Amino acid sequence: MKTVISTTFLAAVLCASAALPAFAGPVGDAYDKWTIYSDETVACIEADSMKLSAGQQAYLVSILDNKFANEPATRAAAGLGLDDIVKVHGFVWAAGPSCALKS
Repeated sequence: MKTVISTTFLAAVLCASAALPAFAGPVGDAYDKWTIYSDETVACIEADSMKLSAGQQAYLVSILDNKFANEPATRAAAGLGLDDIVKVHGFVWAAGPSCALKS
């Protein structure tokens, strides 16, 4: 009896979690605005963005918000160098397709 109740409860939780959109932070929200990625893919992108520093994440969001005037100011405020800029732009081009393949 315990097995039946546990299995039923687990199935209900899985169904509910599949029906609800994944929570996304600033990077995931920025990707979600201009892509057709699934919630799973956006959540994967958000998780992968944790490998970036806080300044790099802020710069990434400023790139994705389509307000190009914010990009130089964000880059300067975060004190990002050329290597940071290359890393962030590499992330933009790699994260979406990589996570889509994983999802």
